[in-house]
Amino acid sequence: MRALVLIALFVFVPDLARACAVCGFGEDESRVAYIGTTVFLSFLPLVLIGGTVFYYWRHHQRTQVGLAARQREITRIHEEDRARTRPIA
Repeated sequence: MRALVLIALFVFVPDLARACAVCGFGEDESRVAYIGTTVFLSFLPLVLIGGTVFYYWRHHQRTQVGLAARQREITRIHEEDRARTRPIA
């Protein structure tokens, strides 16, 4: 019962808890922590999504460069084979 009264006092009289029940603006340290956490959690999904997109884009770029190099090598080998196997006329 005592705990219930204490919780009710903190909920209905936020000055006793030194914080707002909604925004946490009580003391300056609480305000800074609240704003910092809000900024961090706001940008976290953007950074994670951006990092994932960048990773796949970079992987795709490296794969395309590798494919182009392999295609040039195959073309060079085919040209050498054609030059060696041409009938002498």
